[in-house]
Amino acid sequence: MLEMMEDIPRFETESEVSTVASGSTTASLPAISIVLHFDSLDAQLDFIMETTKKHAKPLERKHRRSRKTPQQLKILIDELGDTSQNADKAKIKEVAAKVGLTELQVYKWYWDRKSKICSVMLN
Repeated sequence: MLEMMEDIPRFETESEVSTVASGSTTASLPAISIVLHFDSLDAQLDFIMETTKKHAKPLERKHRRSRKTPQQLKILIDELGDTSQNADKAKIKEVAAKVGLTELQVYKWYWDRKSKICSVMLN
């Protein structure tokens, strides 16, 4: 257990008084600083990398919607147009290879079409 504790930095707090001058008035504010002690430079770099990973914003991917071509839509409707039957994974994989889309794109198209047809039938 002590071996594992060696890599963890030790925290010390120091209370200092800083003077802030604002115009003609001078005010004293307490300031707290945290001092980290590391055994090695590698431990310090590891700590910095881990903290940066935790608090960094993930990169936002810009996704542009691409419309399906008329040829792709024709194949999708011919192959998966009958929404009374559920499309199995093998069928979706086969259609994706024919159309040139990913399986996820074909599945999403099928799901949206099925939802659209069901909502029209209910109304």
